[in-house]
Amino acid sequence: MSRFDVVVVGSLNLDLVARATRLPGPGETVNGSTFAEVPGGKGLNQAVAAARAGARVAMVGAVGDDNAGDVLRSVLAGDGIDAAGLSIVPGVPTGRALIGVDDAAENSIIVVPGANAHVTLGDVPASSVVIAQLEIDPALVAEAFRAAKAAGATTVLNPAPAENVTDEVLAHCDIVIPNEHELELLGGAERLAELGVTTLVVTLGAAGADLVEAGSDPVRIDPFPVAPVDTTGAGDAFCGALSARLAAGDELPDALRFAAANGALATTVAGAVPSLPTADRTRALIEGRPVPPPAVADAVRSPADTAAAYLAAFATGEPEQVAANVTDDFVNDHASALGSGCEGIDEYRRRLPGFLGSLPGLRYDVEQLIVDGSNVAAPYRLTATSDGKPVDIRGVMVIETRDGKVAKRTDYWDALTFLRQTGQA
Repeated sequence: MSRFDVVVVGSLNLDLVARATRLPGPGETVNGSTFAEVPGGKGLNQAVAAARAGARVAMVGAVGDDNAGDVLRSVLAGDGIDAAGLSIVPGVPTGRALIGVDDAAENSIIVVPGANAHVTLGDVPASSVVIAQLEIDPALVAEAFRAAKAAGATTVLNPAPAENVTDEVLAHCDIVIPNEHELELLGGAERLAELGVTTLVVTLGAAGADLVEAGSDPVRIDPFPVAPVDTTGAGDAFCGALSARLAAGDELPDALRFAAANGALATTVAGAVPSLPTADRTRALIEGRPVPPPAVADAVRSPADTAAAYLAAFATGEPEQVAANVTDDFVNDHASALGSGCEGIDEYRRRLPGFLGSLPGLRYDVEQLIVDGSNVAAPYRLTATSDGKPVDIRGVMVIETRDGKVAKRTDYWDALTFLRQTGQA
Protein backbone atom coordinates (compact mmCIF):
# COMPACT_ATOMS: atom_id res chain seq x y z
CA MET A 1 0.00 0.00 0.00
CA SER A 2 1.36 3.41 -0.96
CA ARG A 3 2.27 5.74 1.88
CA PHE A 4 1.14 9.37 1.65
CA ASP A 5 1.89 12.43 3.74
CA VAL A 6 -1.78 13.43 4.00
CA VAL A 7 -5.03 11.59 3.30
CA VAL A 8 -8.14 13.75 3.01
CA VAL A 9 -11.52 12.14 3.66
CA GLY A 10 -14.25 14.51 2.62
CA SER A 11 -16.42 16.34 0.10
CA LEU A 12 -15.95 17.57 -3.44
CA ASN A 13 -18.30 20.23 -4.83
CA LEU A 14 -18.64 22.56 -7.75
CA ASP A 15 -19.01 25.96 -6.07
CA LEU A 16 -21.53 28.40 -7.56
CA VAL A 17 -20.26 31.80 -6.43
CA ALA A 18 -22.24 35.05 -6.63
CA ARG A 19 -20.88 38.42 -5.55
CA ALA A 20 -23.05 41.27 -4.22
CA THR A 21 -22.53 44.52 -2.33
CA ARG A 22 -23.94 42.82 0.77
CA LEU A 23 -25.38 39.45 1.71
CA PRO A 24 -29.18 39.20 1.83
CA GLY A 25 -31.12 38.87 5.07
CA PRO A 26 -33.91 36.32 5.57
CA GLY A 27 -36.54 36.68 2.86
CA GLU A 28 -34.55 39.38 1.06
CA THR A 29 -33.33 39.60 -2.53
CA VAL A 30 -30.26 41.65 -3.47
CA ASN A 31 -28.71 42.40 -6.86
CA GLY A 32 -25.56 40.48 -7.66
CA SER A 33 -22.54 41.67 -9.61
CA THR A 34 -20.71 38.55 -10.83
CA PHE A 35 -21.20 34.80 -10.99
CA ALA A 36 -18.68 32.00 -11.43
CA GLU A 37 -18.49 28.21 -11.17
CA VAL A 38 -15.38 27.19 -9.22
CA PRO A 39 -14.14 23.78 -8.01
CA GLY A 40 -14.51 23.43 -4.24
CA GLY A 41 -15.88 21.36 -1.40
CA LYS A 42 -14.02 21.35 1.89
CA GLY A 43 -12.38 18.01 1.17
CA LEU A 44 -11.14 19.00 -2.28
CA ASN A 45 -10.00 22.40 -1.02
CA GLN A 46 -7.98 20.90 1.83
CA ALA A 47 -6.48 18.24 -0.43
CA VAL A 48 -5.30 20.87 -2.93
CA ALA A 49 -4.07 23.13 -0.10
CA ALA A 50 -1.99 20.29 1.35
CA ALA A 51 -0.60 19.34 -2.07
CA ARG A 52 0.38 22.91 -2.90
CA ALA A 53 2.02 23.16 0.53
CA GLY A 54 4.32 20.32 -0.54
CA ALA A 55 2.59 17.16 0.72
CA ARG A 56 1.95 13.90 -1.15
CA VAL A 57 -1.84 13.68 -0.90
CA ALA A 58 -4.59 11.10 -1.46
CA MET A 59 -8.30 11.96 -1.67
CA VAL A 60 -11.15 9.76 -0.43
CA GLY A 61 -14.61 10.95 -1.51
CA ALA A 62 -17.22 10.73 -4.28
CA VAL A 63 -18.42 12.64 -7.36
CA GLY A 64 -21.25 12.07 -9.84
CA ASP A 65 -20.91 10.78 -13.38
CA ASP A 66 -21.48 14.26 -14.79
CA ASN A 67 -19.47 17.15 -16.22
CA ALA A 68 -18.97 18.66 -12.78
CA GLY A 69 -17.41 15.41 -11.60
CA ASP A 70 -15.07 15.43 -14.61
CA VAL A 71 -13.97 18.96 -13.72
CA LEU A 72 -13.23 18.04 -10.11
CA ARG A 73 -11.28 14.92 -11.07
CA SER A 74 -9.19 17.06 -13.44
CA VAL A 75 -8.40 19.37 -10.52
CA LEU A 76 -7.11 16.45 -8.44
CA ALA A 77 -4.98 15.27 -11.36
CA GLY A 78 -3.66 18.78 -11.99
CA ASP A 79 -2.33 19.03 -8.44
CA GLY A 80 -0.92 15.49 -8.40
CA ILE A 81 -3.46 14.17 -5.88
CA ASP A 82 -4.07 10.41 -5.84
CA ALA A 83 -7.73 9.67 -6.65
CA ALA A 84 -7.80 5.88 -6.25
CA GLY A 85 -10.15 6.36 -3.29
CA LEU A 86 -12.56 8.58 -5.25
CA SER A 87 -15.88 6.91 -6.14
CA ILE A 88 -17.88 7.88 -9.26
CA VAL A 89 -21.56 7.43 -8.42
CA PRO A 90 -23.82 6.70 -11.44
CA GLY A 91 -27.00 8.72 -11.74
CA VAL A 92 -26.20 11.05 -8.84
CA PRO A 93 -25.14 14.68 -9.36
CA THR A 94 -21.83 15.95 -8.06
CA GLY A 95 -22.16 18.04 -4.90
CA ARG A 96 -22.78 21.77 -5.15
CA ALA A 97 -22.15 24.72 -2.84
CA LEU A 98 -24.10 27.96 -3.27
CA ILE A 99 -21.84 30.78 -2.07
CA GLY A 100 -22.61 34.47 -1.62
CA VAL A 101 -19.71 36.91 -1.21
CA ASP A 102 -20.08 40.57 -0.20
CA ASP A 103 -17.89 43.65 -0.62
CA ALA A 104 -16.21 43.01 2.75
CA ALA A 105 -15.13 39.57 1.43
CA GLU A 106 -17.45 37.80 3.89
CA ASN A 107 -19.44 34.83 2.65
CA SER A 108 -22.46 32.64 3.32
CA ILE A 109 -22.65 29.06 2.04
CA ILE A 110 -25.36 26.46 1.43
CA VAL A 111 -24.06 22.97 0.61
CA VAL A 112 -26.08 20.42 -1.40
CA PRO A 113 -24.37 17.02 -0.84
CA GLY A 114 -25.19 15.12 -4.06
CA ALA A 115 -22.60 12.37 -4.49
CA ASN A 116 -21.01 13.31 -1.17
CA ALA A 117 -23.87 11.44 0.51
CA HIS A 118 -22.67 8.25 -1.23
CA VAL A 119 -19.02 8.07 -0.13
CA THR A 120 -17.69 4.56 0.49
CA LEU A 121 -14.59 4.31 2.65
CA GLY A 122 -12.74 1.12 1.67
CA ASP A 123 -9.17 0.93 2.91
CA VAL A 124 -7.81 4.29 4.04
CA PRO A 125 -4.33 4.67 2.49
CA ALA A 126 -1.44 4.75 4.94
CA SER A 127 -0.29 8.29 5.75
CA SER A 128 1.21 10.51 8.44
CA VAL A 129 -1.91 12.67 8.77
CA VAL A 130 -5.59 12.00 8.05
CA ILE A 131 -7.81 15.07 7.89
CA ALA A 132 -11.60 15.14 7.51
CA GLN A 133 -14.54 17.50 7.63
CA LEU A 134 -18.24 16.81 8.13
CA GLU A 135 -19.79 17.42 4.70
CA ILE A 136 -19.93 13.61 4.47
CA ASP A 137 -21.43 11.00 6.83
CA PRO A 138 -19.89 11.50 10.33
CA ALA A 139 -19.92 7.73 10.86
CA LEU A 140 -17.52 7.37 7.92
CA VAL A 141 -15.25 10.04 9.41
CA ALA A 142 -15.21 8.20 12.75
CA GLU A 143 -14.38 4.93 10.95
CA ALA A 144 -11.56 6.58 8.98
CA PHE A 145 -10.11 8.17 12.11
CA ARG A 146 -10.31 4.90 14.02
CA ALA A 147 -8.33 3.14 11.30
CA ALA A 148 -5.88 6.03 11.01
CA LYS A 149 -5.07 6.09 14.72
CA ALA A 150 -4.64 2.33 14.74
CA ALA A 151 -2.04 2.79 11.99
CA GLY A 152 -0.25 5.54 13.94
CA ALA A 153 -1.44 8.56 11.94
CA THR A 154 -2.33 11.95 13.39
CA THR A 155 -6.05 12.73 12.98
CA VAL A 156 -7.23 16.26 12.25
CA LEU A 157 -10.89 17.32 12.22
CA ASN A 158 -12.30 20.50 10.72
CA PRO A 159 -15.78 20.35 12.36
CA ALA A 160 -17.79 21.94 9.56
CA PRO A 161 -20.74 21.90 9.50
CA ALA A 162 -20.60 21.87 13.32
CA GLU A 163 -24.13 20.47 13.50
CA ASN A 164 -22.78 17.14 12.17
CA VAL A 165 -20.22 16.63 14.96
CA THR A 166 -20.69 13.48 17.03
CA ASP A 167 -19.00 12.31 20.21
CA GLU A 168 -17.82 9.24 18.27
CA VAL A 169 -15.90 11.45 15.82
CA LEU A 170 -14.39 13.59 18.59
CA ALA A 171 -13.23 10.47 20.44
CA HIS A 172 -10.75 9.73 17.65
CA CYS A 173 -9.39 13.28 17.04
CA ASP A 174 -5.88 14.44 17.84
CA ILE A 175 -6.47 18.02 16.67
CA VAL A 176 -9.79 19.84 16.16
CA ILE A 177 -9.89 23.06 14.08
CA PRO A 178 -13.15 25.04 14.40
CA ASN A 179 -13.73 28.71 13.69
CA GLU A 180 -15.25 30.92 16.40
CA HIS A 181 -18.82 30.27 15.28
CA GLU A 182 -18.31 26.51 15.11
CA LEU A 183 -16.68 26.49 18.55
CA GLU A 184 -19.73 28.22 20.01
CA LEU A 185 -22.05 25.66 18.39
CA LEU A 186 -19.91 22.88 19.87
CA GLY A 187 -20.34 24.26 23.38
CA GLY A 188 -16.96 25.94 23.82
CA ALA A 189 -13.41 24.81 24.56
CA GLU A 190 -14.22 23.48 28.04
CA ARG A 191 -16.90 21.12 26.76
CA LEU A 192 -14.57 19.80 24.04
CA ALA A 193 -11.89 19.22 26.67
CA GLU A 194 -14.42 17.23 28.72
CA LEU A 195 -15.03 15.07 25.64
CA GLY A 196 -11.30 14.32 25.37
CA VAL A 197 -10.12 16.91 22.84
CA THR A 198 -6.59 17.78 24.00
CA THR A 199 -5.51 20.06 21.13
CA LEU A 200 -7.83 22.75 19.80
CA VAL A 201 -6.98 25.32 17.13
CA VAL A 202 -9.57 28.09 16.85
CA THR A 203 -9.31 30.09 13.63
CA LEU A 204 -10.17 33.78 14.10
CA GLY A 205 -10.17 35.14 10.56
CA ALA A 206 -8.21 38.37 10.28
CA ALA A 207 -7.25 38.08 13.98
CA GLY A 208 -5.19 34.91 13.45
CA ALA A 209 -5.79 31.76 15.50
CA ASP A 210 -5.64 30.47 19.08
CA LEU A 211 -3.90 27.25 20.08
CA VAL A 212 -5.62 25.73 23.12
CA GLU A 213 -3.90 22.69 24.61
CA ALA A 214 -5.04 20.78 27.70
CA GLY A 215 -3.47 22.21 30.85
CA SER A 216 -2.01 25.30 29.12
CA ASP A 217 -3.10 28.88 28.52
CA PRO A 218 -4.22 29.74 24.97
CA VAL A 219 -1.44 30.84 22.61
CA ARG A 220 -2.27 33.40 19.93
CA ILE A 221 -0.99 32.71 16.41
CA ASP A 222 -0.58 36.20 14.97
CA PRO A 223 -2.24 37.03 11.63
CA PHE A 224 -0.52 38.11 8.42
CA PRO A 225 -2.04 41.40 7.17
CA VAL A 226 -3.27 41.20 3.56
CA ALA A 227 -5.89 42.95 1.41
CA PRO A 228 -8.75 40.41 1.25
CA VAL A 229 -10.78 39.87 -1.90
CA ASP A 230 -12.74 36.70 -1.02
CA THR A 231 -12.54 34.64 2.19
CA THR A 232 -14.00 31.50 0.54
CA GLY A 233 -11.57 28.63 1.10
CA ALA A 234 -9.32 30.47 3.58
CA GLY A 235 -10.17 28.10 6.42
CA ASP A 236 -9.52 25.13 4.16
CA ALA A 237 -6.17 26.62 3.12
CA PHE A 238 -5.29 26.85 6.82
CA CYS A 239 -6.32 23.24 7.56
CA GLY A 240 -4.65 21.70 4.52
CA ALA A 241 -1.40 23.59 5.03
CA LEU A 242 -1.31 22.70 8.73
CA SER A 243 -1.74 19.01 7.88
CA ALA A 244 1.04 19.19 5.28
CA ARG A 245 3.50 20.77 7.68
CA LEU A 246 2.64 18.35 10.50
CA ALA A 247 3.28 15.48 8.07
CA ALA A 248 6.62 17.08 7.21
CA GLY A 249 7.61 16.94 10.89
CA ASP A 250 7.12 20.57 11.94
CA GLU A 251 6.36 21.29 15.57
CA LEU A 252 2.77 22.46 16.04
CA PRO A 253 3.56 26.21 16.60
CA ASP A 254 5.69 26.31 13.43
CA ALA A 255 3.05 24.44 11.43
CA LEU A 256 0.41 26.87 12.69
CA ARG A 257 2.41 29.90 11.61
CA PHE A 258 2.72 28.43 8.10
CA ALA A 259 -1.00 27.66 8.10
CA ALA A 260 -1.88 31.22 9.15
CA ALA A 261 0.16 32.67 6.28
CA ASN A 262 -1.36 30.17 3.85
CA GLY A 263 -4.90 31.05 4.92
CA ALA A 264 -4.19 34.78 4.68
CA LEU A 265 -2.91 34.50 1.10
CA ALA A 266 -6.01 32.50 0.14
CA THR A 267 -8.18 35.57 0.85
CA THR A 268 -6.33 37.63 -1.78
CA VAL A 269 -7.63 35.66 -4.80
CA ALA A 270 -11.25 35.04 -5.80
CA GLY A 271 -12.66 31.52 -5.53
CA ALA A 272 -11.74 28.49 -3.45
CA VAL A 273 -9.32 26.23 -5.36
CA PRO A 274 -7.87 29.09 -7.49
CA SER A 275 -6.96 30.96 -4.28
CA LEU A 276 -4.98 28.17 -2.59
CA PRO A 277 -1.32 29.24 -2.45
CA THR A 278 1.84 27.28 -3.14
CA ALA A 279 4.56 26.78 -0.54
CA ASP A 280 6.91 29.29 -2.16
CA ARG A 281 4.29 32.06 -1.95
CA THR A 282 3.51 31.20 1.67
CA ARG A 283 7.17 31.18 2.72
CA ALA A 284 7.71 34.52 1.01
CA LEU A 285 4.92 36.04 3.11
CA ILE A 286 6.33 34.52 6.31
CA GLU A 287 9.82 35.79 5.54
CA GLY A 288 8.67 39.28 4.54
CA ARG A 289 9.78 38.88 0.91
CA PRO A 290 7.73 39.95 -2.13
CA VAL A 291 5.08 37.30 -2.70
CA PRO A 292 5.17 35.79 -6.21
CA PRO A 293 1.91 36.10 -8.16
CA PRO A 294 -0.44 33.11 -8.01
CA ALA A 295 -0.35 30.55 -10.76
CA VAL A 296 -3.45 30.35 -12.92
CA ALA A 297 -5.23 26.98 -12.99
CA ASP A 298 -5.99 27.06 -16.72
CA ALA A 299 -7.96 23.83 -16.67
CA VAL A 300 -10.58 25.16 -14.27
CA ARG A 301 -10.91 28.83 -15.24
CA SER A 302 -13.76 29.57 -17.60
CA PRO A 303 -13.86 32.88 -19.53
CA ALA A 304 -16.27 34.23 -16.88
CA ASP A 305 -13.99 33.08 -14.03
CA THR A 306 -11.00 34.61 -15.82
CA ALA A 307 -12.68 37.99 -16.30
CA ALA A 308 -14.02 38.03 -12.73
CA ALA A 309 -10.62 37.19 -11.23
CA TYR A 310 -8.88 39.86 -13.32
CA LEU A 311 -11.31 42.61 -12.31
CA ALA A 312 -11.36 41.53 -8.66
CA ALA A 313 -7.55 41.70 -8.54
CA PHE A 314 -7.61 45.51 -8.87
CA ALA A 315 -9.17 45.78 -5.39
CA THR A 316 -5.97 44.37 -3.88
CA GLY A 317 -3.97 47.40 -5.04
CA GLU A 318 -1.12 44.98 -5.89
CA PRO A 319 0.28 45.29 -9.45
CA GLU A 320 1.48 41.67 -9.52
CA GLN A 321 -1.94 40.40 -8.47
CA VAL A 322 -3.39 42.15 -11.54
CA ALA A 323 -0.60 41.20 -13.94
CA ALA A 324 -0.84 37.52 -12.90
CA ASN A 325 -4.15 37.35 -14.76
CA VAL A 326 -2.92 38.42 -18.22
CA THR A 327 -1.03 36.71 -21.06
CA ASP A 328 2.53 37.58 -22.06
CA ASP A 329 1.21 39.25 -25.24
CA PHE A 330 -1.61 41.06 -23.41
CA VAL A 331 -3.13 44.08 -25.17
CA ASN A 332 -4.54 46.91 -23.04
CA ASP A 333 -6.84 49.02 -25.22
CA HIS A 334 -8.99 52.06 -24.37
CA ALA A 335 -11.87 53.53 -26.37
CA SER A 336 -11.56 56.82 -24.45
CA ALA A 337 -8.95 59.37 -25.46
CA LEU A 338 -8.06 59.69 -21.75
CA GLY A 339 -7.01 56.06 -21.62
CA SER A 340 -3.48 54.95 -22.38
CA GLY A 341 -3.10 51.57 -24.06
CA CYS A 342 -0.09 49.28 -24.23
CA GLU A 343 1.01 45.86 -25.47
CA GLY A 344 2.89 43.09 -23.66
CA ILE A 345 2.91 42.04 -20.02
CA ASP A 346 6.25 43.74 -19.30
CA GLU A 347 4.96 47.17 -20.32
CA TYR A 348 1.70 46.52 -18.45
CA ARG A 349 3.66 45.65 -15.30
CA ARG A 350 5.67 48.86 -15.70
CA ARG A 351 2.53 50.99 -15.91
CA LEU A 352 0.38 49.31 -13.27
CA PRO A 353 2.02 50.82 -10.15
CA GLY A 354 1.43 54.35 -11.43
CA PHE A 355 -2.14 53.59 -12.45
CA LEU A 356 -3.07 51.98 -9.14
CA GLY A 357 -1.26 54.69 -7.21
CA SER A 358 -3.22 57.42 -9.01
CA LEU A 359 -6.57 55.85 -8.04
CA PRO A 360 -6.41 54.74 -4.38
CA GLY A 361 -9.20 52.39 -3.38
CA LEU A 362 -9.88 51.42 -7.00
CA ARG A 363 -12.61 48.84 -7.34
CA TYR A 364 -14.57 47.46 -10.28
CA ASP A 365 -18.06 46.38 -9.20
CA VAL A 366 -19.26 44.26 -12.11
CA GLU A 367 -22.97 44.39 -12.86
CA GLN A 368 -22.97 41.19 -14.91
CA LEU A 369 -20.74 39.02 -17.08
CA ILE A 370 -21.98 38.44 -20.65
CA VAL A 371 -20.09 35.52 -22.19
CA ASP A 372 -19.75 34.89 -25.93
CA GLY A 373 -17.33 32.03 -26.48
CA SER A 374 -13.96 33.12 -25.10
CA ASN A 375 -15.02 36.79 -24.93
CA VAL A 376 -16.68 38.47 -21.97
CA ALA A 377 -18.45 41.83 -21.73
CA ALA A 378 -18.49 43.26 -18.21
CA PRO A 379 -20.56 46.39 -17.47
CA TYR A 380 -19.07 47.88 -14.33
CA ARG A 381 -19.15 50.67 -11.80
CA LEU A 382 -15.69 52.03 -10.96
CA THR A 383 -15.12 53.64 -7.56
CA ALA A 384 -11.88 55.18 -6.32
CA THR A 385 -10.35 58.52 -5.33
CA SER A 386 -8.27 60.83 -7.51
CA ASP A 387 -6.28 63.62 -5.85
CA GLY A 388 -8.52 63.25 -2.84
CA LYS A 389 -11.77 63.53 -4.84
CA PRO A 390 -14.24 60.63 -4.97
CA VAL A 391 -14.69 59.00 -8.36
CA ASP A 392 -17.78 56.99 -9.27
CA ILE A 393 -18.19 56.25 -12.98
CA ARG A 394 -19.64 53.58 -15.22
CA GLY A 395 -18.16 51.71 -18.13
CA VAL A 396 -18.01 48.44 -20.02
CA MET A 397 -14.94 46.29 -20.40
CA VAL A 398 -14.74 43.81 -23.29
CA ILE A 399 -12.32 41.06 -22.33
CA GLU A 400 -10.81 38.45 -24.66
CA THR A 401 -9.58 35.36 -22.78
CA ARG A 402 -7.17 32.60 -23.71
CA ASP A 403 -6.17 29.56 -21.64
CA GLY A 404 -7.44 30.99 -18.37
CA LYS A 405 -5.88 34.46 -18.78
CA VAL A 406 -6.85 37.82 -20.25
CA ALA A 407 -5.36 38.28 -23.72
CA LYS A 408 -6.92 41.67 -24.46
CA ARG A 409 -9.18 44.16 -22.78
CA THR A 410 -10.93 47.11 -24.39
CA ASP A 411 -12.27 49.61 -21.86
CA TYR A 412 -15.24 51.84 -22.72
CA TRP A 413 -15.77 54.34 -19.89
CA ASP A 414 -17.41 57.68 -19.15
CA ALA A 415 -14.46 60.07 -19.47
CA LEU A 416 -16.60 63.24 -19.23
CA THR A 417 -18.01 62.21 -15.85
CA PHE A 418 -14.49 61.42 -14.66
CA LEU A 419 -13.27 64.90 -15.66
CA ARG A 420 -16.23 66.56 -13.94
CA GLN A 421 -15.79 64.59 -10.72
CA THR A 422 -12.08 65.36 -10.56
CA GLY A 423 -12.58 69.08 -11.29
CA GLN A 424 -11.00 68.98 -14.73
CA ALA A 425 -14.15 69.92 -16.64
